[in-house]
Amino acid sequence: MKDDADKLLDKVRRSNASAFTIVETAIDNIIALAERGHLEKEDWTDLALNLSCAKGRMAPLFNISNLIFLNLDNSNFNESILRTMRSIQKERNNSLQTIADRFVETYRPKKVMVNSYSATVLSCLTLLSKKVDLSVTVAESLPMGEGEMFAETLAQHGIDSEIIHDSMVFEWMKKVEMYLSGADAVLPDKVYNKMGSRSIAVAAKIEGKKTVVVSDSLKLCPLEVGDRTLRETPIMPKLKRSSELFESFDVKAVESFITEKGVFTSDDLYQQFRSFRISPLLKNK
Repeated sequence: MKDDADKLLDKVRRSNASAFTIVETAIDNIIALAERGHLEKEDWTDLALNLSCAKGRMAPLFNISNLIFLNLDNSNFNESILRTMRSIQKERNNSLQTIADRFVETYRPKKVMVNSYSATVLSCLTLLSKKVDLSVTVAESLPMGEGEMFAETLAQHGIDSEIIHDSMVFEWMKKVEMYLSGADAVLPDKVYNKMGSRSIAVAAKIEGKKTVVVSDSLKLCPLEVGDRTLRETPIMPKLKRSSELFESFDVKAVESFITEKGVFTSDDLYQQFRSFRISPLLKNK
């Protein structure tokens, strides 16, 4: 059964899907492993340690790993892990719709700037487009270029969209009402998202525009997660290209965080972080 755990890790590491889909896959596979009940405690420990850092800054994988560790203290740990993961799965079944509903109840912008590919942002914009005459400006978010893929998806959903270079966000921010961001991780002091996010958040602050972050609650994480994802590619002798995949911006730049559990300010989230339980195995990792 350890082979099945290794297959899960490989599937997560190789996936280019949205964060929501990757986490969904991980939870489904963990449930299948727990249902079989053949993994020993050391197997779960190894899986959780590797899963916590399998995908860069992706906080949900860290949180899922932490929950596995917290359940390993129970005598019937397989059953305990199974109950926990099924509970998370049930909560996530309607989380995209719930977040979209909360967003549209709170905001009705007609011009929005986004970047990177986010299933949660897509859900919010799809619902919003049914309420207002919506247009979306999408920064390309190099080096991964998720913005271009996201813009194509928006157009396929009938949403009027345009793609701009990352260098254009300061000028184009004057034309929109809001920066709507997803997140790979929300920490007590910063939000991690794909490259280009910091520039857009700064542009929004300069122009007096709102920054709103939409994400499911598994993205909330009290600790720094993952390592830097710096890529260095040799071009010729004495010349290389360096690129980073994630960056952060200040939580204080965010007007509100919308999750399936509610609409929060950064101060609200800080109080939630104080109650987080973290396994010593991950605290010292």
